[in-house]
Amino acid sequence: MIENPELHPEAQAEYEAHLLYYARHQFSLTTLESFRAEIEDSFRQIATHPVAYRLVKKSGLQRRYGPTKKFRFVIYYVIKPDDQRPTILAIAHPSRNPDYWVRRV
Repeated sequence: MIENPELHPEAQAEYEAHLLYYARHQFSLTTLESFRAEIEDSFRQIATHPVAYRLVKKSGLQRRYGPTKKFRFVIYYVIKPDDQRPTILAIAHPSRNPDYWVRRV
């Protein structure tokens, strides 16, 4: 069984904040569940095929990203050379401060 990737603490907080946003703004439970399911599915896809997604930075620690399908979010991650397990760095909306997550490792 493939494990989900590790989440950077700030990425975990972002994920929870996005879920709260959908809940607070009275989106339907179906929308909230669809968002959660899509993010979780993206996590599984990244864990299963970590090198399949595009590179953001090609030198040094290779940062990659994968977009979600229905919701406009991008999941940035890195594959650490010591354990080859992906670490999610950010769950970001592309129209909001796009490079805020770059300092995370």
